[in-house]
Amino acid sequence: MIYKNFDTLIENCSSSKRIERKVNLHYGQLYLLNSAVYELGFKECFKKRDISSYYFDDEILSTARDNVDGVQRRLKFRMRYYGDDFSSYTKEIKIKNGFLGYKNSEKSIEIFSDIKNCLDEAGRYFNLFSDSYLTPVSFVQYTRRYFDHPSGIRCTYDSSIKTWRTSKSGFYQSNNSHFEVIEFKYAPEMDQFFRSKVWPSMSRYSTRGTKSSKYVRSVLA
Repeated sequence: MIYKNFDTLIENCSSSKRIERKVNLHYGQLYLLNSAVYELGFKECFKKRDISSYYFDDEILSTARDNVDGVQRRLKFRMRYYGDDFSSYTKEIKIKNGFLGYKNSEKSIEIFSDIKNCLDEAGRYFNLFSDSYLTPVSFVQYTRRYFDHPSGIRCTYDSSIKTWRTSKSGFYQSNNSHFEVIEFKYAPEMDQFFRSKVWPSMSRYSTRGTKSSKYVRSVLA
């Protein structure tokens, strides 16, 4: 896929620059890793909450395939809300430029009572950044817990992951996913600290860093 306004997006959200390290886990492994996370000095910093995301792509799933192929400069488009309140949603564009990640977030100004209107508005915005026509193709729900570390490294747990493919006729192919995700996010200058002080404790549990896109798994599984 050809992404439009790529460099402008990065410039506008340069303050969000970070490295993201994800670990894809079997169901139940988060319970084992929890003690290691606390021993490292992470503390829960926010109440857990349910997250819902609609992902947008073209008819041949180009953004998903760009992820799998490891395209260095790529975008991912999603409309996200928390709990059951879709009327106050956020349009998010995840940006990957080599090993660095960025996130562009736009809170909806309008309040809609119909989810279709939310999706239409989000789609108009996302299509400013793609040469292909983007529509909602996947719906993902999960529960997230939040932790932070004195160093500034952030950590999240994602569990109870459920995914659905979507189409003009509605939802289909429901999947109660038997995997969980732990993710670390931090500034690039913290990479050596993460590798030497944090990651060794994770690797004791036979974990390894991997690409773990819930969106990709929902459409290409």
